[in-house]
Amino acid sequence: MKEINLADDIENLFGVGKYYKDRLKKLDISTIKDFLWHFPFRYEDFSNIRQIAEINSDQPFTVVGKISNIKSYRTYHKRMLLTNAKIEDDSGSAELVWFNQPFISKQLKNGMTLSISGKPKVKGKSFIFQAPSFEIVSQADEEADFSEFKHTGRLIPVYPETSKVTSKMIRTYTKKLLEALSSQLHEYLPEETLARNNLFVLEDALNKIHFPSDLKEAAEAKKRFIFEEMLLVQLHLMRIKDKMSKNKAPKIKSDIALIKDFLDTLPFILTKAQKKAI
Repeated sequence: MKEINLADDIENLFGVGKYYKDRLKKLDISTIKDFLWHFPFRYEDFSNIRQIAEINSDQPFTVVGKISNIKSYRTYHKRMLLTNAKIEDDSGSAELVWFNQPFISKQLKNGMTLSISGKPKVKGKSFIFQAPSFEIVSQADEEADFSEFKHTGRLIPVYPETSKVTSKMIRTYTKKLLEALSSQLHEYLPEETLARNNLFVLEDALNKIHFPSDLKEAAEAKKRFIFEEMLLVQLHLMRIKDKMSKNKAPKIKSDIALIKDFLDTLPFILTKAQKKAI
């Protein structure tokens, strides 16, 4: 990734350009900082990592295995493009299917080791994952470091989306940006304030709100940004109040005779409060 800054226009981010810039604007994202401050609204829990023989159809699972039998074809009636594959580990195998994603068969090759996350469905005596999230572990090594993953094997952030801008795309860029901009994420809240309120420092808060290890960590990261927003609002209001207190109202010269003449035209008598105001 080329050198970038938080204040840069989002169009400068590699792979974004004007095409995605117009779409990201619908999410109120105009700068790279806006992108990093585009927070998840929920999380998918794909941390239940199991062997294929241990899965069932009751909840989401993550499995790691080698894939084979990759093929794509169109259905006869709806002309939908289907991509099928099989994933296999030491305990068994399961089927995979993706709908209308032509890049899948080009991106994946037989023999690759994948991490697959999703909620499997029963198919005969086996299981099938429909449109699962996936990440390539390696073509030769089956070791998976899930702490470094973005789409499988952990708590996965789900973001507000728009046309052509998916959570998967946002996760991919966010992970790269957090690494590339680490030195620019300067803390601006006083250490005393952070300690007194038990808040994460900025860099930790950003990393943990996007890629938390558990829901408690995500809540603690969110707490930091809620506190920060409330603090900035209060400081802004105090600044306005201070500015207003320094403004002096202009003196208005009284014309008693004119006031008496005006009051004589009124069809009612003023109250004590009204007289005091005058």
